[in-house]
Amino acid sequence: MNNLETLRQPLPSLTGGAGGGSSPLPSLTGGAGGGSVLGGSFIVIGITDHPQPWFPPEVMEIISQGRIFSGGKRHHEIMSSLLPSDHVWIDITVPLEDVFSRYQALLDTGGAGEGPTVIIFASGDPLFYGFAVTLQRRFPDVGIRVFPSFNSLQMLAHRLLLPYHDMRIVSLTGRPWQEFDRALIEQATKIGILTDREHTPSAIARRMLEYGYGQYVMHVGEHLGNPTLEHISSLSLEEVAEREFSMPNCVILAPSRPPRGTAPSRPPRGGASVSVGNPE
Repeated sequence: MNNLETLRQPLPSLTGGAGGGSSPLPSLTGGAGGGSVLGGSFIVIGITDHPQPWFPPEVMEIISQGRIFSGGKRHHEIMSSLLPSDHVWIDITVPLEDVFSRYQALLDTGGAGEGPTVIIFASGDPLFYGFAVTLQRRFPDVGIRVFPSFNSLQMLAHRLLLPYHDMRIVSLTGRPWQEFDRALIEQATKIGILTDREHTPSAIARRMLEYGYGQYVMHVGEHLGNPTLEHISSLSLEEVAEREFSMPNCVILAPSRPPRGTAPSRPPRGGASVSVGNPE
């Protein structure tokens, strides 16, 4: 039984985020502008979907002096023209434990603080439900330095000129529906959603319509940052439910405006009331 089928039951207390658990993460060694990073460490660089990425001089110097790089296949395609000719690339694929074993073998090649630096490219802000958080958990004693880019939900809000300081964030990337269901039950009126190939915009829209949460407009951003593939759609849930969207994409839900002269729809029995207003 899922959350939306048990609306009458009291909600559990909110502890921790979408990642599960409430244990604090280990602190970073170094920061986006922090001190020097010794060998035997990770540098995580956030990028967008733009095929010709731009970086500040400090990051360009790090890339030019690096040798061991890692990221997804799409990241490799984007970065290939900027990498040294003798570079080594480690694809980030599932199962991640195989990737981590390769990282560990590299880190073990030197003494304390003397191993190589692995430069990793990740989408957007690596600390926003990103790979840097995974590294912190898996390698708590290894130095990490992060150079973030805008995350996808920030970019979508920028395109929409939509203030996002009050936006509820939910990640459905490799996660169950629980946190998204909770956001609806708790009457969140602006919800930013990180999607995956199972939790697509159309699957999200169908779920919302099935349980009576139709008082939203869905903004979908596809290939954000790519000058030729980027596309923004602002649609009703009924429209989204019948469409397919290319990956990568993300979603912002905002209250829809009812037709002039009509009253807001009554919320589903036992469900969350949804305020109606201007989505912007």
